[in-house]
Amino acid sequence: MDERQLWEGSIQRSWDGLHDEGGKLTLSDDRRIDQRQPKISRFTIRRGMIRYLYLLLDMSQAMERKDSDFRPDRAGATRHLLKSFVADFFAQNPLANLGILVMRNGEVETLTELSGSKRPHIDALDHDEKKGTRGEASLQKGLDVACSHLKEIPDYGHR
Repeated sequence: MDERQLWEGSIQRSWDGLHDEGGKLTLSDDRRIDQRQPKISRFTIRRGMIRYLYLLLDMSQAMERKDSDFRPDRAGATRHLLKSFVADFFAQNPLANLGILVMRNGEVETLTELSGSKRPHIDALDHDEKKGTRGEASLQKGLDVACSHLKEIPDYGHR
């Protein structure tokens, strides 16, 4: 009977093909230890590892509405939640870049460019509070501006 037990029959023993040649382990049949795993150079960056994100912020006149569920108003509640989101986003995605676009008065303005730090975004949200809300939001223009900015990022980034 073979030196293996019956229950070992289905187990792959990758070390069976290894031989010692002067302190170096080599494979007897010149194959890689795990043929399913491709060789990866040390300069290869996995696709989608670095995220690039633009947030569209609606600061139209509709955000002035004071409902019972959002205090002091929708714009203030949104800014407060967005600051919290920015801090959490960078805590969970340390390699990510974030930018904020504001839609107001039928136009889109870039509040912050893509950045890997949370501080400029939070400062810009505090500064933007003074501008207030006005006009209508144009989602189409916001998406167009965000897409045009995201076309410039490198191929290894996840948009």
